[in-house]
Amino acid sequence: MRAITWLPLDPSDAAAAIRKFDGYAKLQGILQGRALDLPTLPGLVIDSFGVTDRDLNSLISEARKLHPHRLLIRHDRSPEIGQYPQGGYLISIEETWAELEWYRSQRRLLILLYPADPIDNLYSAAVTITSDRVMQLEIVGPGFDASDLNRGFISPFESHRYILDAAGCSRKISSSYVHGQAYATAKSLRLRKIALKFIVRRRFIKVDEISLEDAISLIREGQLTSRRQIQQLLGNVNYVAAPPAFIRKITEFGGRVAALLNDPGYCENLIAFSASQIENGQRTVVWDIVSPRRKYGLI
Repeated sequence: MRAITWLPLDPSDAAAAIRKFDGYAKLQGILQGRALDLPTLPGLVIDSFGVTDRDLNSLISEARKLHPHRLLIRHDRSPEIGQYPQGGYLISIEETWAELEWYRSQRRLLILLYPADPIDNLYSAAVTITSDRVMQLEIVGPGFDASDLNRGFISPFESHRYILDAAGCSRKISSSYVHGQAYATAKSLRLRKIALKFIVRRRFIKVDEISLEDAISLIREGQLTSRRQIQQLLGNVNYVAAPPAFIRKITEFGGRVAALLNDPGYCENLIAFSASQIENGQRTVVWDIVSPRRKYGLI
């Protein structure tokens, strides 16, 4: 593995790169999304153990090609362990080396991505597709992100179930939506998570370590209350369902991901992926594609 590696943009190059990162489930999932020509964020993979102090200037130079000032942090480990730190937060370019050293202490690769701010996400989805071609969409709204679903932090605000035909086209068979009280509870949990993750910068989060009042105070001190999604979390408003255009896009992605279940080399009966509307809804990106065997070591 090279010390600094760009994530391939070409789908065929991404497919070839999957094998080079055997054992790194998240990284392989990112590459799988690119291999299917799904929209993903550009980024760099940093081998925490292969990079030395002599590489600092070249690392910063390459990182600035993603963005001159900020980066989105993700990470991976092989083998993964049960308790792993929270990624999905922004850092300044100047913080890159300190982040690298911390993840090195955790025996993790560092993944630097184009800085899509999680607080600017609108709707996010976690999708599961089974071998009987049933696709389950779970969605959260503005102020939340895909990690809230993927880590089991909250329940989805809306769920939709579809049947996929052989061509990948979908037909809805059921839907459900969040109750008002459950949504209010989820918003209070999310505000506490935002305070701990993005302001205090905790990598391991237990929301009961902070009260809602203290969380809101930190969010105000961090000058986040002018952000539209934060205002929605703070306000007494009901959940607004995801726009049909977003759901259509996710189901179209699902049809393409489902094709992997027909691949003779895949050998599994379930596949999942997550996606978000980033930059206040300007575009939708896929975060990664997950297989049980790859992520959990299941046969």
